[in-house]
Amino acid sequence: MTVSSGSFELTSGATLSDLNPGDFDEFDIRPVTGLSSDPSPHSATITVSNGNGVTASFVAHFTVNPIIIGNAVIEVTAPLADVIPDSTVNGVGPFSGVVSWGSIPSFASGITPFTATVTLTASNSDHTFTGGLGGTVTINGTPIPASNISIAADGATATLTRALHLPLREQLAWLQTNAVSGVSYTLVASDDDSLSPAQASLPSVNNVSVTIRGDVQERIIRLSAQGNLFHVPNGVTLTLGENITLMGRGPNAIPATANNNNALVRVSNGGTLIMQNGSRITGNTNTSATTQGGGG
Repeated sequence: MTVSSGSFELTSGATLSDLNPGDFDEFDIRPVTGLSSDPSPHSATITVSNGNGVTASFVAHFTVNPIIIGNAVIEVTAPLADVIPDSTVNGVGPFSGVVSWGSIPSFASGITPFTATVTLTASNSDHTFTGGLGGTVTINGTPIPASNISIAADGATATLTRALHLPLREQLAWLQTNAVSGVSYTLVASDDDSLSPAQASLPSVNNVSVTIRGDVQERIIRLSAQGNLFHVPNGVTLTLGENITLMGRGPNAIPATANNNNALVRVSNGGTLIMQNGSRITGNTNTSATTQGGGG
């Protein structure tokens, strides 16, 4: 018995006994390991012969299905204002990727969100996104919903999108310059951040309301040096919205640091601090004897 293709092998019954008319015998044939899904199906002609030179042949086919890519844990470098953003995508899996931002985020865009579009390409034809990406799919730790995932018809590429904002420190810097009396502003943290008191300044403009919240999950804003993380001056209302945590300094901070010498949030006369559900002020140990209106 012979097999015309190296893609198949006989596993048993390679030598058949002589058969009389109406009798039968059995043999097994299977594909070898390591076959590629492209080209597919794989075919081979199996020829059975007897000692008298009589032969009979048939063709066997076998299709190799590509491996479905179920997870994509992606990290991208969040862009800074007025800087050409990095297009590099870091992730572990049988794919490569690139991220595009559409345009360079700038201070001109202020607190307007922009979109990171990540395009993943399967590493070879033995892998596919078709029927996949149903497991852990994240960009910078944020889960990407199915509505933000599109897969090409051939399964070779997948596109993920996530709305991002400039880092909170840059939104605050924009607000310092552009805040207008009588206007309410919402700043959205797309990632955790660590701010110094100078970077966390609120505008000293009368009758301004500033809301700071996280995007789709808790975002932690840490104080990187001693002082107030936020000072709410006269005429300014600071609202801590959903998914935002202000983390102070001291042994109860995560991670633990040296103690602080100020309240984490200082509220001057005429200033207002509002905390909504899902917001926290925590981890601050103030060892100063100075009394100021504040929290944390």
